[in-house]
Amino acid sequence: MSQSLPSCASDTEPILKCLVSSFALQVARKLQPMDDEDEDNLDFKGGRNSKRRRRKLRRPKAMYKTIKEGIELSIHPSSFLFQKEPKPEWVCFNELILTSKKYLRGVSEVKE
Repeated sequence: MSQSLPSCASDTEPILKCLVSSFALQVARKLQPMDDEDEDNLDFKGGRNSKRRRRKLRRPKAMYKTIKEGIELSIHPSSFLFQKEPKPEWVCFNELILTSKKYLRGVSEVKE
């Protein structure tokens, strides 16, 4: 006996809902860019108002922060969403890549 399975065809919303429910702790939100005052108050280690040597830190255009660990990272350049403008507010990711920088890979946009 053969059963046919329904397809969602071009409607990707059910698939994305499944991904978000499966990877609920692997969600990140886009951070707002720093203003000049915030950048001026950051020291070498990122703390505020330290007497240590200061350096200018700039947050890239699209930095994200994971909701579970609070890690700040960017979308990996090999990801499709890396090229997308404007960057999505929320993303669900499959993999963290930790090199000299921290990246998200296997990224899907999450719509509110």
